[in-house]
Amino acid sequence: MGQTTIEVIGFAAATLTTLAPGFQLVKTIRSGKTDDLSLWMWLASLAGVILWFFYGIYTHSRPIVIANTIAFAVVVIMLGYMMRNRYKKKNTSP
Repeated sequence: MGQTTIEVIGFAAATLTTLAPGFQLVKTIRSGKTDDLSLWMWLASLAGVILWFFYGIYTHSRPIVIANTIAFAVVVIMLGYMMRNRYKKKNTSP
């Protein structure tokens, strides 16, 4: 396989793995509910995204860098929703 084919495969894989948590984010934004989501899973995802980003920088892999930049934004937004809902729940409980 040529380098261009490998890049296309990389971008396709990156797109699919970046979309997956994006669907959860959209569902969360629409419902406003985060009670059933695992904080540790999203924190582990954040750590993984950061590590993959630096790996992509080191290996000069554009698909990895671009996908993990987008994934970072998705994970941070999701964590923001989760923290906001936990704060609201804590401050409105009797």
